[in-house]
Amino acid sequence: MNVKDFRRAAKRLLERQVVVDTTNQTYEGRLRAVEKDYITLCVMSCDHKYNEQIIIRIAEIVALSTL
Repeated sequence: MNVKDFRRAAKRLLERQVVVDTTNQTYEGRLRAVEKDYITLCVMSCDHKYNEQIIIRIAEIVALSTL
């Protein structure tokens, strides 16, 4: 899938709980934004006290799925 098609598909998942698999890690959170070459994911902090914004480059994403 090319980047343009990925962005189009990812935009359908905005504000939903998703799992993002990258080349190094797996993240679980709410998809907040899809930009030209990255996505923004809102994830719970390790101690569950606040939300963190994670920026993930689209080039590093292996899979994106809903929960």
